[in-house]
Amino acid sequence: MLQISLFDQLEVMMSMIVSSPLNLLILLFISAIIALLIIDYKKKQKIIERIILISLFILGLIIFLVFHTVILGLLDSFMNNLIRTIYFPNYVVYILILITSNLVLIYSILNNEMGYSYKISNYTLGISLDFIAILLFNVIIKNNINLTEEITINSNKDLLILLQLTTEIFTLWFIVICIIYAIKKLIMIKDKEYRKQQLAGIRNIKFIKPKVYSIDKKNKLIRKEVIDFDDEIVYIDEKKE
Repeated sequence: MLQISLFDQLEVMMSMIVSSPLNLLILLFISAIIALLIIDYKKKQKIIERIILISLFILGLIIFLVFHTVILGLLDSFMNNLIRTIYFPNYVVYILILITSNLVLIYSILNNEMGYSYKISNYTLGISLDFIAILLFNVIIKNNINLTEEITINSNKDLLILLQLTTEIFTLWFIVICIIYAIKKLIMIKDKEYRKQQLAGIRNIKFIKPKVYSIDKKNKLIRKEVIDFDDEIVYIDEKKE
């Protein structure tokens, strides 16, 4: 790969920006959004946040309309590479997945505050992939497979199935974790809204101070404690003295 200094990289980038009016326009647009973000950080006004969101939407729309061919080509290439990684994985991807799953498993065991659903998902991932790893190591030793040669890996059916299964389980685990996270967030938002409604209802309740009356009945002093709500007696406690 050609090595270029940082100064030369910046010089080339600046020449690209200056040479195209569209690049200059996009740069000015991005600068305006950054300035709005700084103002919003200090002012915290909703109108500024809405302007930022609208500006980001407009910028994204402009970029997509101008460069849609390149963007769609990159997405297509990404999906092809993703599918190829899932169904024809290499040992580098496998090692990264195995390390990640075991780190997640250890973290789940040590973290006592983690939710039950997260723990079950992480335990299932770690234990399943560790068991598959044992099967995979047996296949490698039994068939004397050279891991440095990708052709050898893809030519062994048992090894390829185990690698594919590992990638599929890891992908499924990631999707499940995202779904659990989204559900918990929605529940938290709903619970927060319900609590706000409850607090608003409590604030609207009017508390009336009880009134105490002394009444002389048949030459005997009787103390009556009366709670008066809009001149309507709802509770009377009589005590003779």
